[in-house]
Amino acid sequence: MSEDHLDLTQLIKGHHAALREALQKDCRDDGSKAWEQHLQHTDKLKAYAHAMKTLATAHWHDDQDANSRINWCKQVVREYFQEGGLVKAIAKDQRRLQHQQAVDGQDQPREGEPEAKRAKESDNEHQRTAPARNSTTQSTPATPAAHPEAAREHLTLSVLDVGSCFNPFKDVEGWAVTAVDLTPASDDVLQMDFLQAFSPSDDGGWQALNPAVQPASFNVVIFNLVLSYLPTPELRFKCCQQACRALQPNGLLLITTPDSRPVHLSGPRMKRWKQALQHLGMRRWRYDKKTNLHVMAFRKVSEAHWVTEDVTLERDAAAALLTIPQDAKAK
Repeated sequence: MSEDHLDLTQLIKGHHAALREALQKDCRDDGSKAWEQHLQHTDKLKAYAHAMKTLATAHWHDDQDANSRINWCKQVVREYFQEGGLVKAIAKDQRRLQHQQAVDGQDQPREGEPEAKRAKESDNEHQRTAPARNSTTQSTPATPAAHPEAAREHLTLSVLDVGSCFNPFKDVEGWAVTAVDLTPASDDVLQMDFLQAFSPSDDGGWQALNPAVQPASFNVVIFNLVLSYLPTPELRFKCCQQACRALQPNGLLLITTPDSRPVHLSGPRMKRWKQALQHLGMRRWRYDKKTNLHVMAFRKVSEAHWVTEDVTLERDAAAALLTIPQDAKAK
């Protein structure tokens, strides 16, 4: 490791340590006060963004690396949307629902009941995810998520890269990328605190903070090393909630998070993450353990395909599951 590489790494570690230290002084358990104060340190945020960009572009050189988080994201999106993964996943949803109906004694649905229930659920989903009436809605590309049989075609995917830094996915063929970050290190990245991306609107839906990031408008949301940046399980859960709101039904949330421990030591924590995301209607579609990373893909399941096993926890209990090893250092 070169001296420059070491200096940048130490800057990154120090940045996270300072945020954990601020959390110890936060009187609110969810870490919101520490986070608000963190956002005021613009010079430190800019230094962090520059360090991350330099590390990624000058030192990591992982374009051809099997452990590359960038390559993994591209591969999983291709397998899901272009190579039949989405179609198979929806078929599995239907089999799971049929099994649930059989267990509940509804092998043959009573006349009118399930259809009405599904229609109500669909209406509720639309109300929660539809853009506010007075917000500006951007035109979005054709969506394979809404047309699974067309998933094999070369349709443009709408991709939201959160914590993008320098927009590493901008040149991926077939992707229309919207890149956002607290402190962009590139001019083509929008400045945004994604925790504030959507707020409740007067019509029962969600109001967008930025017209470029509308509810229910993305096929893919990417969290590359994002959740580990946030200082508490509660803030991580809120971030995942925002991702769920940004996604179209059957859209994909990609999460990479650092962990150099072997899977037999770190795997149980990732199972708890799976439970937490499942509470939001996100089923895990793919999980891999890289040398220094957990990499996961969750898909937003249509409410019509929810079954009893999907939501077994109270909201706060689910949020508490999104822990990282560094949380203990903030106590």
